Order: sequence, then C-alpha cells, then structure tokens
Amino acid sequence: MKGLLIKDFQLLKNQKSFFVVFIAMAVIFLVTDMMSQDFLVSYVSFLSIIMMISSMTYDEFNNGLSYLMTLPTTRKKYVQEKYVFGFILLFIAWISAFLATTGFYLGKGELISLSDWLLSCFMILLCAVIMIQCVLPLQLKFGQNKGNIAMALIVGVVFAVGFIVMSIVKLFDIDLTFLMRMISQIDLFQIILMMIGVVIIVGFISYRISLKIMYKKEL
Repeated sequence: MKGLLIKDFQLLKNQKSFFVVFIAMAVIFLVTDMMSQDFLVSYVSFLSIIMMISSMTYDEFNNGLSYLMTLPTTRKKYVQEKYVFGFILLFIAWISAFLATTGFYLGKGELISLSDWLLSCFMILLCAVIMIQCVLPLQLKFGQNKGNIAMALIVGVVFAVGFIVMSIVKLFDIDLTFLMRMISQIDLFQIILMMIGVVIIVGFISYRISLKIMYKKEL
C-alpha cells in the first residue's frame, strides 16, 4: 500500500495549476466574506474528494490499472489504498481550512462560539467522509464519466424523493409540528454520535461493495 500512496501523492504534483486556482479561490472566499464562516471548510473538504477521484482517473488512463496489477500489489490493497488516500487528503484539507478560517475570524473578533464552530466543522468532516464512501464504489464500477453521472442520478433521486414527500405533506395538510419538536430537542452531540454510527455502517458497506466490484473488474 505504501508504494500506491507514494504514486498517488507524486501524481498530485502534476496538478500544480489546479492547486494555484484552488488556493486563490479559497483566499478570495475567506478575505472577502463572500460566504458563511463554514463555507470555506466545506469547499476545501469536498475539493479534496475531487482530487482523490482524479487519481483514479490517472490509474485508468492507457490501461494503467492493468499495469498496476502486474506489480507486487493486489486488488484488495488497491481498494484499501484509495480509501486511505482519500481520508488523508480530506483530513489535510479539512484541518488546513479549519485552522485558517479559525485564525482569520478570531483575528477579526467575529468567530461564533468556539465549541459550536468546532462541532459545525466536525459535521462537515463527517459528511465529507460519507461522500468518499459513496463515491469510491461508483468510480470503481463506472469510471469517471459514468461515475459522475451515476452520482448525479443518485443525488437527483434523493431530491426527487424529498420533493415528493414534501408535496404529499402539503397536499394532505399533514402536521409535522410534533416531528419538528422532537428533532429540535435532539442534542447536537447526539446527532454527531448518530452520524459517526452512520459513517461506520456506510463505510463497512462501501468497502465490501468496492472489494466485490474490484474483484469482478476486467483489467
């Protein structure tokens, strides 16, 4: 796995222009206050996922994946490395954005409660982890183009289901006051614990699916 990680980080050096634009946009968002305080953390975190996906695109270019499998590695190690690589990129991006944003707003005296801010950023991190767990099997199964389409379809279906549910609620004049009251009473720490549980469950399912896809993949 170490060799695969070194290979992926070396490939990142070929994306210097992307990093320049990436950092410039992040600085603009931070300095100009164009977005909310937690937007930069979200922006940087989810861009790290795009960088992870690009490494998979490089692997598949000119039958590169077939060549990798001739080296002293296995399909299982390849899948494990992609999860590890994605999580490393995400953590580096998240901690960098968190520290930069925290320092900037503390300097201006505009930061909200530090505990609330940390919890908000941690929620973003958990959402990004779930995103990685959802994206990886799709990319292994369909590749970049079809994988992006599949992900867009899944997001579209989720929004469509949400729209249908809300339409039914309005059509039949269903009172959701009791449900909203119950949700509002849930402590933020409890929500985070539930999300951590979701991350563990989704991660296990995602990993098993990715392994199954990789073992069946024709190289």
